[in-house]
Amino acid sequence: ITSARGIGVQNAGMTPGTPYTITLNKGEFFQVVASSQTQELSGSMIKSIPNAQGKCYPIAVFSGSSRTAIDNPCSGGGDFIMQQNFPST
Repeated sequence: ITSARGIGVQNAGMTPGTPYTITLNKGEFFQVVASSQTQELSGSMIKSIPNAQGKCYPIAVFSGSSRTAIDNPCSGGGDFIMQQNFPST
């Protein structure tokens, strides 16, 4: 995982713009959260790399926002939105 444009994240030990490797076993997940509500992680690079045996497993990547503001002259509001991202290659 490499955050885009050096955006800071809330995850301990992750330095902005520096590649960070984590190991996930089947059924596990890892969540990366931007360091503030005004920052977002669009353009971050996430990829599956081969393990010690040379096997590269497929992964799913989801992105979203816990509260997306929806402007309306009559009232305001916000909703959770999320989508699964398509591979770039």
